[in-house]
Amino acid sequence: QMAADKYNLKIKYINITESFDLDIDHFESLLNSKTKVVSIVGESNMSGMLPDIKKLNSLIKEKTGFSSEELDEDKELDLSLQGMDIQLQN
Repeated sequence: QMAADKYNLKIKYINITESFDLDIDHFESLLNSKTKVVSIVGESNMSGMLPDIKKLNSLIKEKTGFSSEELDEDKELDLSLQGMDIQLQN
């Protein structure tokens, strides 16, 4: 949220159903060509939710135009924080 405040970014949250699953219809309604980042926890210890990452990946591709390479859930990403003015805390 600090980065969103600093860079005037909009954060949108996905609703969950009464059974603690992601509300897929709501998720789909949040996606559009302006979407730049989608971050979803793969497993929630609080609810036990295990989202269908492949389905979410498919919706993201369809609604945002992200390429499949950018969304390959099996691909390891090399993320560097250099030059991003981000401080990590333990």
